Amino acid sequence: MPRFVLVLLLLLVLINIGYAYDDTNAMLPADQRATAPLELVRAAAENGNPQAQFLLADRYLRGDGVTKDTTEAVKWFRKSAEQGKLGAQVQARKYSKDNPASQVELADGFSKGVLASQIQLADMYSKGIGVKKNDAMAVQWLRKAADEGSDYAQGMLGVHYQNGVGVKKDYKEAVKWYRKAAEQGSPEGQFMLGMAYSDGIGLSRDDVQAVEWFQRSAAKGNGAAQAMLARNYADGRGVSKDLVESCKWTRKSAEGGFVDAQLNLGLCYAQGQGVNKDIVEAAKWFRKAADQGFAKAQYALGLCYAGEGGVPKNVVEATKWFRKAADQNFPPAQYELGKIYAARDGVPKDDTESAKWLQKAAAQGYSPPKDDGDVWR
Repeated sequence: MPRFVLVLLLLLVLINIGYAYDDTNAMLPADQRATAPLELVRAAAENGNPQAQFLLADRYLRGDGVTKDTTEAVKWFRKSAEQGKLGAQVQARKYSKDNPASQVELADGFSKGVLASQIQLADMYSKGIGVKKNDAMAVQWLRKAADEGSDYAQGMLGVHYQNGVGVKKDYKEAVKWYRKAAEQGSPEGQFMLGMAYSDGIGLSRDDVQAVEWFQRSAAKGNGAAQAMLARNYADGRGVSKDLVESCKWTRKSAEGGFVDAQLNLGLCYAQGQGVNKDIVEAAKWFRKAADQGFAKAQYALGLCYAGEGGVPKNVVEATKWFRKAADQNFPPAQYELGKIYAARDGVPKDDTESAKWLQKAAAQGYSPPKDDGDVWR
């Protein structure tokens, strides 16, 4: 495994993105969502249709055909959410009284509207949109959706318990909800359950079980699970060590846009681990991650421009990429930037600037690794 440590972004992403439910196909096809006449949506919403209430709330939230009004959005999301599945079934019977055969389909659609509204309310309470921020209320609405079978809400409820947001921290409760989501086939739930087994959070560490859940999630395209599976193959955790297989899963994750995997695939090519050594291909993947603002990849691309290959040597470009990483407080880049300004090679010598960056790196305890001819290890 390359020496750059895999940074697991998914957990932070889950915490920060909230719960915005934007699967338009779960309500109406996207074209219907966009073109359904507002007056018809409003009339159905006022008549108790939970799906229409969700759509009306969504329009207020987005300012689609109406003046954007988050307070009004909360009102209609709440009307839909409070009906629950039972209320959705009652409304379906009312709307299908002249066509009983359509009742099951209507009930399913109405229930999706209810779940979407519950999840959206959780998001709004979590972020303080249209209501005062209240993590406990966010958890309350997530729990309603989770209890009614939403695998997404189950996974997010697990994240809240794992991190103690809106509830008392409880790893075992977190694992319970991850498992519920995972067993319904949620790739996010499967990944989080795999992480729980991998780290021994809420249960005994079990690398074999971790790999099993990572494989299930990875097979569905979850980039974080693919990256973790790559790590397990590289380290021989729960599976036999296999650098070729590791690189395969790293590539899948990288091609899906997962920034850590893009960096690690570049390092695989730079080191010739699991693939033939190819510094040009390495630089390509470093750039993909660097363009997303990833400091480690910016540093790696800087090294390429500084003379490590894959691109024509260009100290000005190297300086640019080192500075991008250094500005994110990445010590190796700060050190390299200090070295560049101390020399007379491609940029004007500047002892003051050199000292500044070298001191920044040193203040973080950084000392350059022994020069053994392989900067990528």
